[in-house]
Amino acid sequence: MIIKLVKIITKVSVFLFIGLLFNIFMSYKFLSLWTCPQFGDIEIIVNLITLMIFEFVMIHSGLFISIVVKHSWKDWLKGILIYGLFAVIYNRAVSNNFILIIYCSMVLNRTLLGILNREKTNVKIELNIATFNAMIYLGLIFVIALCSSFIPKFGLTNDFLKAENYIIVKPDFDLYSMPHVAMCFGALYYLIFTFVEMNNIIRSVRTSLLRERNTECTTSGLVSVNSQTQKTGRR
Repeated sequence: MIIKLVKIITKVSVFLFIGLLFNIFMSYKFLSLWTCPQFGDIEIIVNLITLMIFEFVMIHSGLFISIVVKHSWKDWLKGILIYGLFAVIYNRAVSNNFILIIYCSMVLNRTLLGILNREKTNVKIELNIATFNAMIYLGLIFVIALCSSFIPKFGLTNDFLKAENYIIVKPDFDLYSMPHVAMCFGALYYLIFTFVEMNNIIRSVRTSLLRERNTECTTSGLVSVNSQTQKTGRR
């Protein structure tokens, strides 16, 4: 049973596991910068806040690419150009290319997952998934906005921000004015999607187990019918 389960897990799309690891890493990154920021981390904090602003656009990447990208190279090129435009815009908004590379890798992961799942799921299902993702984003923003006055600053104190010249570095946008709130938002957002990805993997494994069991039952049934037919023929 264990060997069979391992075989089934290895058949689960590797992109689901990549998405899980990405969400775990990002949740940890936001949490660590919120609770224990180090001197010199201000640029990374600004980059991650910008990342959360662009995330609302990127959560629809799986749906968009599954609709636009077909088998022809022209459609592949369209997808590359469209998301290349997002990458250029994002690259101009941030200064840390390390985070940019990670995020572009995640976009590639979502793109490939959307392409590979195009035949397994229809557009309506993926539209529901994209709507669900957007609801998580907007719902969490609503909750964070209501509770913003109760969110602790932890390591992002006024003294720390002044020492790092955060007022000079940060863009002129409301979310940048409360970095501790933005870090809390990012940590919770990616934590939620960590559980979402875990649920997707569990469901995929469970579906594979059921399919494997049905195949075995069908095979054993056919063998039993054949054996009975042979016995009847001999009689």
